[in-house]
Amino acid sequence: MIERTVEELTPIIGTRPACRALGASPATIYRRRRPPEPKAPKPRPAAARALTGPERQQVRRTPDMQRPRILAESTGPAMLRAYIASNLAFMRDHRNNVIAMVEIARSAEGRRIFYGDTDVVDAVRALEHLLSGFQTAGQFRPDFDPNVMAIAIRAAIEAVSPRLALDPEFDIDNHASEIATVFDLATRVEGGP
Repeated sequence: MIERTVEELTPIIGTRPACRALGASPATIYRRRRPPEPKAPKPRPAAARALTGPERQQVRRTPDMQRPRILAESTGPAMLRAYIASNLAFMRDHRNNVIAMVEIARSAEGRRIFYGDTDVVDAVRALEHLLSGFQTAGQFRPDFDPNVMAIAIRAAIEAVSPRLALDPEFDIDNHASEIATVFDLATRVEGGP
């Protein structure tokens, strides 16, 4: 609205006096009349500790490496236990890589940078779908929200990464067993085994 008024007054009194009269910034008016040419983004240099091509491919294949272990199970509770165990077994087997990722994924202030990224969202959605399917099949109790449960499971798994970095004696196998038991009890059909 102000810009249109500035444009109407410009032929009569000029751009700067019109801007002054209306309290508009002349720079804004000039910029909108002649926007700068779009510039190609500058290429970002690779970080000193960036993953190499083969390492990046290994990270992308990770879920596929866990899938056979999960699909080898025939029931919802067994698949959930295998899901948790395989995620934590991967962290155990690649402990140094996980610790490096924890360090890379923190800002200078110590906050997580990558929280909520698409990989995490995709993992939660896939797990939610799995939980919902087994609820429908009667293998999990029907009264929990699959999205909330999926977020809780992923959070329990993701909480292990920083722990690995802080505690060299951390027993990830015991932790995996305990987390699997917690979520088995949380999803178990009443009166089930």
